[in-house]
Amino acid sequence: MRGQWFTDGTWLPLEEEDSDLIELEHLARFRGQQMKDTFDTEAVAITVDSKDAIHSLKLSRSHVDWHSVDEVYLYSDATTSKIARTVTQKLGFSKASSSGTRLHRGYVEEAAPEDTPPETTHIVFVVHGIGQKMDQGRIIRNTSMMRDAARKMEEKHFSERTNEHVEFLPVEWRSKLALDGDTVDSITPDKVRGLRDMLNSSAMDIMYYTSPLYRDEITRGLTKELNRLYTLFCERNPEFAEKGKVSIVSHSLGCVITFDIMTGWDPVRFVHEEVPDAMEADVSRQERQLLEDLRNTCLRFTTNYSYTLHCHYIE
Repeated sequence: MRGQWFTDGTWLPLEEEDSDLIELEHLARFRGQQMKDTFDTEAVAITVDSKDAIHSLKLSRSHVDWHSVDEVYLYSDATTSKIARTVTQKLGFSKASSSGTRLHRGYVEEAAPEDTPPETTHIVFVVHGIGQKMDQGRIIRNTSMMRDAARKMEEKHFSERTNEHVEFLPVEWRSKLALDGDTVDSITPDKVRGLRDMLNSSAMDIMYYTSPLYRDEITRGLTKELNRLYTLFCERNPEFAEKGKVSIVSHSLGCVITFDIMTGWDPVRFVHEEVPDAMEADVSRQERQLLEDLRNTCLRFTTNYSYTLHCHYIE
């Protein structure tokens, strides 16, 4: 895992966006100044209890205070954290000791050449199915389980192939779709609300995909997310684009969508192509008029299809 700034104690890296902002601010303010060679907090002779911050940086959900080049603290800006910080400071505690989390620039252990992981030669995109709206973090957890299982199999059966590495990447495509704009949720009756919400967040995905109104949005959404992740991975691993391999593992509805994307299957497009062919066939004037009326009816039906579909589902 890559990181520049780490939290004291757990040594977990900060989110990349926040870490980059802190790094830019730190270099602009303290470039050229010498930092201590140790990360041992007990060896720090001077505490920040009696020292005011010499510089601050506002982040999206927190802020950072610098007391010196190597005394940096992160504070949450959540309402509960602000209240707790105010109370403890009135009791005589310092801001840093009451609610601050000390940050370190660099990891506690120096990296060695043998710690370098093997080059990634194969990536596997893991695509979820229905029900992702109920638990958006599930695809990440499931992908992590697949990654751990693959590592165990790799160590057990392919320990000699140390120059190859397979990476599993979760593909979460559902949350970025607008679809009906939560119209179904707004007209769902309160009776047996829990069961209805569960159905709206799972089975409705199938109805969306079989609808000519939303099918294209779903396929384009998954395609866009796959391309985004692949581009991002190649930006961070430039050598992969030339000789890397890509696979897709899908579950449930994700299998159907992935198959349709790979094969180019689009039943809605095929139906639209068949209607003009029928109009051009050798039919009577009366039959032509009937086909034209049918086509106009289909267009009017499509306009109201979403509302009709939702009402039929709720009933």
